[in-house]
Amino acid sequence: MQNPKSFLEILSFSQKRCVWIAFAVFAFLIVAFSHFVLQEYLFLQPCEQCVYIRYAFIVLGLGCCVIALSPRSIFGLFGIFICAYALARGVLAAFMLKGIQNALQSETFVFGLKGCSLNPKFDFNLPLDVWIPTLFAPSGFCGMDLPMLNRIQMLSPMQEWFVALYADGWYLIPTLKFGTMAECALFIFVVYGVGIGILFLTNFYKKSNKI
Repeated sequence: MQNPKSFLEILSFSQKRCVWIAFAVFAFLIVAFSHFVLQEYLFLQPCEQCVYIRYAFIVLGLGCCVIALSPRSIFGLFGIFICAYALARGVLAAFMLKGIQNALQSETFVFGLKGCSLNPKFDFNLPLDVWIPTLFAPSGFCGMDLPMLNRIQMLSPMQEWFVALYADGWYLIPTLKFGTMAECALFIFVVYGVGIGILFLTNFYKKSNKI
């Protein structure tokens, strides 16, 4: 019994380096968007959990690059482990940030909320916040996705419009207050997990059936 042609095309597509390169580029673009647009243009300062999410996306992108070297070799398997770790790290940080946001919005909020520090800890004790402070040094408070301006900053008319739009917090759809940063990050990590999982399983299926 032959498999459907469309499924075979998916199996072949999963082995192409361009797929993994596209995954990597998109992960890096998310980090670039968070830094250049959200942080530099809209003045939304990253918190500890935010820089962990950035870190997870960068590691995820690097994992996809490793897979792209040779999807069917040991590089592919090693890259999958890197991606799995990055996804776990990112999902944990997104959940932590979401929990802090919920606690801040709760009427029973109490002081001493844990999970937010100005001294992040990265893998292997790498001082990324010292090496690349613009990306990895927290400068905001967890759960406070608000523009942080000083009196000397001059804004363009469009910047003023965006700052006013996000005055109550950043949302994917501000008018509906739908999709916080934590929720959007979590959704993207889940989509990545599903996509990478499908490609990995189809690769395994292809090998086992010697297609």
